[in-house]
Amino acid sequence: MSYESHVTTSPVFDRPAKIVYPFADVGDNATKEVHQTLYQLADRYVPPTLGAVFVPATDANFSGSPVSIGDAYCIGDYDLSEAESGLVSFTRKWSNIPAIRIEPNGSTLYQMVGLPAGPAGSRKILTACSVSGNTATFTSTAHGYLVDDSIHMSVTCTISGALVSTSTNYKVTAVTTNTFSVIGAALFSNSLVYGNALKVLPYRATKQVKTTSYMRYDYALPGVTSGITAFTDFTSEKPFDPILTATGQAISDYEELRNTLGPLTTPTDTEYIAMIKAGDFIVAESNISTYKGNILQRATLMVRAM
Repeated sequence: MSYESHVTTSPVFDRPAKIVYPFADVGDNATKEVHQTLYQLADRYVPPTLGAVFVPATDANFSGSPVSIGDAYCIGDYDLSEAESGLVSFTRKWSNIPAIRIEPNGSTLYQMVGLPAGPAGSRKILTACSVSGNTATFTSTAHGYLVDDSIHMSVTCTISGALVSTSTNYKVTAVTTNTFSVIGAALFSNSLVYGNALKVLPYRATKQVKTTSYMRYDYALPGVTSGITAFTDFTSEKPFDPILTATGQAISDYEELRNTLGPLTTPTDTEYIAMIKAGDFIVAESNISTYKGNILQRATLMVRAM
């Protein structure tokens, strides 16, 4: 073809278009790219408009009946190179806005928030006490305690004719369905007047823990994705961090939490403990980058709460 050919003043198909599945290796067969090789006079070449809507009838040379492409948008020209007779060759590409994708990430070392000492469950009524040596065994129907649980007990006993009261924490050393034992019998007697027990969670300082994690990828194209007009509208997710509800001040450990327990924090310590029990995942970090063309990508690392 000669340099003066009018045919190459605009891009011309060089061969049939190719359909590419960029995430097929992770099970996403819905996201597609169209790669169309073109050539054109070098002095007439102009880069395409990023984000321009793909028009199958004019933008690509499909052989036969291709698979459905869906909505796709220009992500640019690639492999621009000189060809014979004053031409340039390049591949113009279009892409769907990729679907949300989740990929396993193995284990991640993460600094878990400190947890305060506090109640867990409901207060149990003690109905009897039996002392043997240095062990006191209390009766409390279906108490639900386990060996090594920490419990706070308020107990009044008659010792040598006098009422003696104590209110402190003990470690459970043995259990049956309706009884549990603690060490420290000197403060108790078989003559129980009154008593109740409440399981308490021990204080836990902030600590680094290796925990299960995954990556979640979200995508957006400004002007196309709902609610995203400019690239600044597509923001990273806020990493998990308890805050003082009234001020938004971050709270990361027990020393800060101990005077601000309960609904003064978001989430509360009770809510966070419930998240741990439910196996919930929390945001560790989140970053925005350009995927291809004008399509944006948000990569969010999620770790299991512990």
